[in-house]
Amino acid sequence: MRIILTALLLIFATQASSDYNDGDKFRCKSQLAVKVFQKPHQLSEMKPQEFTLTIAATSIKIYSKAHFSSTNMKVHYLVNSSLAAYNEYSSFSLDLGKFHYADAYSYGAALITGTCEKL
Repeated sequence: MRIILTALLLIFATQASSDYNDGDKFRCKSQLAVKVFQKPHQLSEMKPQEFTLTIAATSIKIYSKAHFSSTNMKVHYLVNSSLAAYNEYSSFSLDLGKFHYADAYSYGAALITGTCEKL
């Protein structure tokens, strides 16, 4: 009996697939987007951001006409419905359809949060 249960658990465990996979595409919209620049030292709200995101085996590609403007990031992890990626100045996370993006440069920084839907 134990052998049958173990075999069933192994079969179902190996057949379970990640919700986010290589080749998946998403349409994303910001709910909050703010930036701060070194001069004039003030926090300001950015216009709403919309972009598409494509997952590759070891990277993500963000296509946008706004703040992101075609950003490539290296995948840190991709597990079930959770993704984290980064590049030299930015980090991006997507978890259960909600994303967080942050970047920081010598002249300023931005923080963008929102939602993504799988296409």
